[in-house]
Amino acid sequence: MDTNGDVGLGGDPSRSALISAIVALCLESIFFGAFAVAYGLAVWTLLVNNWPRDRTRQDMVLFSASTAMFVLALLHVALDMTVNLRTFLSDSKDLKARADVLDSLNGLEDPIGVVKSVLYVTQSLIGDSFMLYRAYVVWDRCWRIIIIPSFILFADF
Repeated sequence: MDTNGDVGLGGDPSRSALISAIVALCLESIFFGAFAVAYGLAVWTLLVNNWPRDRTRQDMVLFSASTAMFVLALLHVALDMTVNLRTFLSDSKDLKARADVLDSLNGLEDPIGVVKSVLYVTQSLIGDSFMLYRAYVVWDRCWRIIIIPSFILFADF
């Protein structure tokens, strides 16, 4: 620990922001890799493994939701990689200037930041909608079960 109470970050907010960007990209990449494996297994199970039987509507809803979420997650990782590359390959040698580049690219004033926010919100809404559908199916297609959660989802929009 240094005199500011920070562990190994030197107390510089610019340096902390840059380190957190690198750590966030690493963690997002690891989790995306796990998601890619799970997605591949799910697609194989839904579309290949049960080939002789007819695909049900539930299978196709699950496949569609999973595919949409996978594509959105892939785009989000690609945009995060773009932000980090632009930040760390910028001409500035100053940590504060690089942190400012990072903040501006992730902010809502930059198209990349806007698209990242839209992707995140869209993925959350797809996941929440799918959970509503699953609750509907699990509760034997009883629409009364999803009334209140539907209002909450529409308020989220």
